[in-house]
Amino acid sequence: MTDFSTEMTQKLKAGGEEGIKIFLGMARMLRANSGNQGIVEWVQAGFPALPPKDQQIVLALLLDSYLEHETGGEAVITQ
Repeated sequence: MTDFSTEMTQKLKAGGEEGIKIFLGMARMLRANSGNQGIVEWVQAGFPALPPKDQQIVLALLLDSYLEHETGGEAVITQ
């Protein structure tokens, strides 16, 4: 989590509503700056830092959002 402040890292690792907001906010910022690759890199670094319960919440939120906005197209997955 390069260039990520110690305070932000601690909040991310503490999880809860604030940790989840930090995770999603960073994903939004990295998507705007680096596209899909930014999200991939952030998920690899940031997702494991969240407590397991919050990982499940984030996954459920993202699945719900995806299914709600699904237009019949397929997601582009980059590895």
